Amino acid sequence: LFMDYHRQNNVRVKIIRIFNTYGPRMLPNDGRVVSNFILQALNNEDITIYGDGKQTRSFQYIDDLIEGMIRMMNTEDEFTGPINLGNPNEFPVLELAERIISMTGSSSKKIMNMEINPSEYKVLIVDDVISNVLLLKVLLTNEKFKIVTAGNGTQALEQVKKENPDLVLLDVMMPDISGFEVAQQMKADPEMAEIPIIFLTALNSTADIVKGFQVGGNDFISKPFNKEELIIRVTHQISLVAAKRIIVAQTEELRKTIMGRDKLYSVIAHDLRSPMGSIKMVLNMLILNLPSETIGDEMYEWLTMANQITEDVFSLLDNLLKWTKSQIGKLNVVYQDIDVVEVVD
Repeated sequence: LFMDYHRQNNVRVKIIRIFNTYGPRMLPNDGRVVSNFILQALNNEDITIYGDGKQTRSFQYIDDLIEGMIRMMNTEDEFTGPINLGNPNEFPVLELAERIISMTGSSSKKIMNMEINPSEYKVLIVDDVISNVLLLKVLLTNEKFKIVTAGNGTQALEQVKKENPDLVLLDVMMPDISGFEVAQQMKADPEMAEIPIIFLTALNSTADIVKGFQVGGNDFISKPFNKEELIIRVTHQISLVAAKRIIVAQTEELRKTIMGRDKLYSVIAHDLRSPMGSIKMVLNMLILNLPSETIGDEMYEWLTMANQITEDVFSLLDNLLKWTKSQIGKLNVVYQDIDVVEVVD
């Protein structure tokens, strides 16, 4: 939109791409690695690091971003960009966690949640230029990823259905259907919708980038690409895939644990309720047949207390049994008609 105004009405436009930024007043729960680590450290919670922690990130301070924006605005009118604003220096995520723990004086521990094995993940490379496919295949094969390829959009959709890749590197400008159309079809299919997509293309206008994200892209790499940047971005998306799998697996494990616990509670409550009911019945009979005049006031009081405790325990077990049945879906609901007026009165 800005570029259209620039071309048609000669409006002065400056375009920048903002990379990872941190600084005061960040939202604590924005999901970014800096805010996540700081929040965990301040709460003395374990800091979760995915992978081996050797993956690198770059972060720019907000003041540097503002200075870069001001300098961009002061450039000649003819220069529109785009330019990248970020920190050229990268350091490992593990080092970031250690620095935050040290600076906050936190007792947090670093938890290495998982170590990614690239050979367990499959990447689909889609490009109509054979030389690009071969180059990408060599680079990612050297990183131990499994590779499958496609030469156009139609083949890409077929390969996704056949191979079920963990990530798709997708060119945009192809002879049959564009990468944007491929992404739209993938996101419309429930079996393919969750597969992340990185667009790898010579298109670098703001409109193209925005459209790429709108059709379901997860990242955007401009050609000609930098080898290190490509590997980092691919690894990052694979890390997210691995993290999601862990979350799904742990959620299922937790569900089974809760179900097992509820079944155990049901067995305990059921097996204890029967003997407790028998004890309750015996105590009731003793109270009815042994008045205080016969056994004495003190003994009668002890007998009454034991009966009351038995009643309470039996009621507790009965409620526990009903609760566990409701949790595992075995509690039958019986509907009854009632007179609301009588209830109110």
